[in-house]
Amino acid sequence: MTRVHSSSSRGTVVGAIVTCVLMGFAAPKAAGQAPAKQPEREITFSVAKLTTQLGLKVQPRESDDIALGASFTALLTDPDKLARVGIRGLHEGARVTVSRVGPDRIRVDADELEPVPVRGVATLRSDEKGELTPVPPKNP
Repeated sequence: MTRVHSSSSRGTVVGAIVTCVLMGFAAPKAAGQAPAKQPEREITFSVAKLTTQLGLKVQPRESDDIALGASFTALLTDPDKLARVGIRGLHEGARVTVSRVGPDRIRVDADELEPVPVRGVATLRSDEKGELTPVPPKNP
């Protein structure tokens, strides 16, 4: 009987130690560590403003906002505006898909088949004023 009690007691002690160790991993950060900086306010993307800045034409939509994870497809009307954000070589009428991929980022994917197949992709960041700037690609 003593053995069972002793082994049960050891199991309880080991279980208590494991629980304490696991709780240590889940403990909040030390007071000296700063939390990650969160955006001060959420940036809203207006479809009308995006199409104006990128030189696109889109069919009328129910909502002017583009939510995180949403996308829309448009026709290119001004290739020079799209070239300013790094997508060159496309002509008027090319298909352009704009996707909101982050709180302050959109991805622009443009392609055409005529006169020759061409494709361009850019990730853009919006500032608080809604102005778009290209995000430099990450080096592997």
